[in-house]
Amino acid sequence: MGLKMLNYHHEISERITNRAKWPNFERSDFLIELNAIAEDSFLHKTIDGYLGALLIYHQLAEEILKLLLEDSQFLIQLRVYPAPIRFPQRRRQMFGNLLDELESTLDFELKPEIIEYARGINDRRIRLVHGLTRESSTENIDKDIRWVKSCFTLLFDCFSNAHHSFLQQFEAEQQRQIWSAESH
Repeated sequence: MGLKMLNYHHEISERITNRAKWPNFERSDFLIELNAIAEDSFLHKTIDGYLGALLIYHQLAEEILKLLLEDSQFLIQLRVYPAPIRFPQRRRQMFGNLLDELESTLDFELKPEIIEYARGINDRRIRLVHGLTRESSTENIDKDIRWVKSCFTLLFDCFSNAHHSFLQQFEAEQQRQIWSAESH
Protein backbone atom coordinates (compact mmCIF):
# COMPACT_ATOMS: atom_id res chain seq x y z
CA MET A 1 0.00 0.00 0.00
CA GLY A 2 1.43 3.37 -1.02
CA LEU A 3 1.88 6.32 1.30
CA LYS A 4 -1.00 8.23 -0.28
CA MET A 5 -3.36 5.29 0.27
CA LEU A 6 -2.10 4.80 3.81
CA ASN A 7 -2.74 8.47 4.59
CA TYR A 8 -6.26 8.20 3.18
CA HIS A 9 -7.05 5.15 5.31
CA HIS A 10 -5.67 6.87 8.39
CA GLU A 11 -7.67 10.04 7.66
CA ILE A 12 -10.97 8.16 7.24
CA SER A 13 -10.33 5.98 10.31
CA GLU A 14 -9.52 9.05 12.40
CA ARG A 15 -12.62 10.83 11.21
CA ILE A 16 -15.11 8.02 11.85
CA THR A 17 -13.70 7.19 15.27
CA ASN A 18 -13.78 10.83 16.44
CA ARG A 19 -17.33 12.17 16.47
CA ALA A 20 -16.02 15.75 16.66
CA LYS A 21 -14.71 15.28 13.11
CA TRP A 22 -18.07 14.24 11.68
CA PRO A 23 -19.91 16.71 9.46
CA ASN A 24 -21.47 19.50 11.48
CA PHE A 25 -21.95 23.25 11.37
CA GLU A 26 -18.66 25.00 12.02
CA ARG A 27 -20.21 27.99 13.78
CA SER A 28 -23.50 26.66 15.10
CA ASP A 29 -23.78 29.29 17.86
CA PHE A 30 -23.51 32.08 15.30
CA LEU A 31 -26.05 30.40 13.02
CA ILE A 32 -28.48 30.20 15.94
CA GLU A 33 -27.87 33.88 16.60
CA LEU A 34 -28.50 34.70 12.93
CA ASN A 35 -31.76 32.78 13.02
CA ALA A 36 -32.84 34.81 16.07
CA ILE A 37 -31.94 38.02 14.21
CA ALA A 38 -34.00 36.88 11.22
CA GLU A 39 -36.96 36.16 13.49
CA ASP A 40 -36.62 39.56 15.15
CA SER A 41 -36.22 41.33 11.80
CA PHE A 42 -39.33 39.61 10.50
CA LEU A 43 -41.35 40.82 13.47
CA HIS A 44 -40.55 44.47 12.70
CA LYS A 45 -42.85 44.24 9.65
CA THR A 46 -40.75 46.73 7.71
CA ILE A 47 -39.20 46.39 4.27
CA ASP A 48 -35.68 46.43 5.71
CA GLY A 49 -36.69 43.89 8.35
CA TYR A 50 -38.27 41.62 5.76
CA LEU A 51 -35.29 41.84 3.42
CA GLY A 52 -32.88 41.21 6.29
CA ALA A 53 -34.85 38.15 7.34
CA LEU A 54 -35.02 36.94 3.73
CA LEU A 55 -31.26 37.17 3.25
CA ILE A 56 -30.54 35.45 6.56
CA TYR A 57 -33.00 32.61 5.87
CA HIS A 58 -31.40 32.19 2.46
CA GLN A 59 -27.90 32.01 3.94
CA LEU A 60 -29.01 29.56 6.62
CA ALA A 61 -30.61 27.41 3.92
CA GLU A 62 -27.29 27.47 2.06
CA GLU A 63 -25.47 26.27 5.18
CA ILE A 64 -28.00 23.44 5.49
CA LEU A 65 -27.34 22.36 1.91
CA LYS A 66 -23.58 22.43 2.46
CA LEU A 67 -23.86 20.26 5.56
CA LEU A 68 -26.15 17.73 3.91
CA LEU A 69 -23.76 17.51 0.98
CA GLU A 70 -20.89 16.91 3.41
CA ASP A 71 -23.01 14.27 5.21
CA SER A 72 -23.64 12.51 1.90
CA GLN A 73 -20.02 12.59 0.85
CA PHE A 74 -18.77 11.27 4.18
CA LEU A 75 -21.29 8.42 4.11
CA ILE A 76 -20.21 7.53 0.58
CA GLN A 77 -16.58 7.44 1.74
CA LEU A 78 -17.51 5.15 4.61
CA ARG A 79 -19.59 2.82 2.46
CA VAL A 80 -16.98 2.34 -0.26
CA TYR A 81 -14.10 2.00 2.20
CA PRO A 82 -11.38 0.76 1.79
CA ALA A 83 -11.60 2.09 -1.77
CA PRO A 84 -10.54 5.73 -1.70
CA ILE A 85 -12.87 8.43 -2.94
CA ARG A 86 -12.34 12.15 -2.56
CA PHE A 87 -14.70 14.96 -3.35
CA PRO A 88 -13.53 18.35 -4.58
CA GLN A 89 -13.79 21.09 -1.99
CA ARG A 90 -15.47 23.88 -3.90
CA ARG A 91 -15.33 27.33 -2.43
CA ARG A 92 -17.94 29.99 -3.03
CA GLN A 93 -20.52 27.78 -4.69
CA MET A 94 -23.72 29.49 -5.72
CA PHE A 95 -26.95 28.31 -4.09
CA GLY A 96 -28.18 26.76 -7.33
CA ASN A 97 -24.92 24.83 -7.74
CA LEU A 98 -25.28 23.43 -4.23
CA LEU A 99 -28.82 22.34 -5.04
CA ASP A 100 -27.68 20.64 -8.24
CA GLU A 101 -24.85 18.86 -6.46
CA LEU A 102 -27.13 17.70 -3.65
CA GLU A 103 -29.66 16.48 -6.21
CA SER A 104 -27.01 14.37 -7.91
CA THR A 105 -25.67 12.69 -4.77
CA LEU A 106 -27.05 9.65 -2.99
CA ASP A 107 -30.67 9.59 -1.91
CA PHE A 108 -31.42 10.15 1.75
CA GLU A 109 -34.36 10.71 4.04
CA LEU A 110 -36.47 13.73 3.00
CA LYS A 111 -34.09 14.72 0.20
CA PRO A 112 -36.86 15.63 -2.30
CA GLU A 113 -38.60 17.84 0.26
CA ILE A 114 -35.35 19.52 1.27
CA ILE A 115 -34.53 20.32 -2.34
CA GLU A 116 -38.07 21.57 -2.98
CA TYR A 117 -38.04 23.90 0.04
CA ALA A 118 -34.53 25.17 -0.63
CA ARG A 119 -35.31 25.80 -4.28
CA GLY A 120 -38.48 27.64 -3.26
CA ILE A 121 -36.54 29.90 -0.89
CA ASN A 122 -33.94 30.61 -3.55
CA ASP A 123 -36.52 31.32 -6.26
CA ARG A 124 -38.48 33.63 -3.97
CA ARG A 125 -35.30 35.47 -2.93
CA ILE A 126 -34.32 36.03 -6.55
CA ARG A 127 -37.79 37.26 -7.44
CA LEU A 128 -38.05 39.56 -4.44
CA VAL A 129 -34.56 41.04 -4.48
CA HIS A 130 -34.38 41.56 -8.21
CA GLY A 131 -37.99 42.63 -8.57
CA LEU A 132 -38.38 44.75 -5.46
CA THR A 133 -39.19 47.94 -7.34
CA ARG A 134 -41.80 46.14 -9.42
CA GLU A 135 -43.86 45.13 -6.38
CA SER A 136 -47.20 46.87 -6.19
CA SER A 137 -47.37 47.05 -2.40
CA THR A 138 -45.57 46.15 0.79
CA GLU A 139 -48.41 43.68 1.46
CA ASN A 140 -47.12 41.50 -1.38
CA ILE A 141 -43.64 41.57 0.14
CA ASP A 142 -45.08 40.71 3.55
CA LYS A 143 -46.92 37.73 2.04
CA ASP A 144 -43.81 36.51 0.22
CA ILE A 145 -41.61 36.79 3.29
CA ARG A 146 -44.17 34.92 5.39
CA TRP A 147 -44.04 32.18 2.77
CA VAL A 148 -40.21 32.12 2.92
CA LYS A 149 -40.29 31.97 6.71
CA SER A 150 -42.73 29.03 6.63
CA CYS A 151 -40.70 27.32 3.95
CA PHE A 152 -37.50 27.78 5.97
CA THR A 153 -39.17 26.25 9.03
CA LEU A 154 -40.18 23.21 6.97
CA LEU A 155 -36.70 23.02 5.45
CA PHE A 156 -35.09 23.13 8.88
CA ASP A 157 -37.38 20.41 10.23
CA CYS A 158 -36.59 18.14 7.27
CA PHE A 159 -32.89 18.93 7.57
CA SER A 160 -32.89 18.07 11.28
CA ASN A 161 -34.39 14.66 10.55
CA ALA A 162 -32.09 13.97 7.61
CA HIS A 163 -28.94 15.04 9.46
CA HIS A 164 -29.96 12.94 12.47
CA SER A 165 -30.40 9.97 10.14
CA PHE A 166 -26.89 10.53 8.76
CA LEU A 167 -25.49 10.67 12.30
CA GLN A 168 -27.17 7.35 13.08
CA GLN A 169 -25.61 5.84 9.98
CA PHE A 170 -22.20 7.21 10.98
CA GLU A 171 -22.66 5.61 14.41
CA ALA A 172 -23.47 2.27 12.77
CA GLU A 173 -20.39 2.59 10.56
CA GLN A 174 -18.30 3.47 13.60
CA GLN A 175 -19.14 0.06 15.10
CA ARG A 176 -17.53 -1.79 12.22
CA GLN A 177 -14.25 -3.42 13.22
CA ILE A 178 -12.36 -2.15 10.18
CA TRP A 179 -11.64 1.19 11.89
CA SER A 180 -9.41 -0.17 14.63
CA ALA A 181 -5.71 0.62 14.48
CA GLU A 182 -4.87 -3.09 14.31
CA SER A 183 -6.66 -3.50 10.97
CA HIS A 184 -4.23 -1.21 9.14
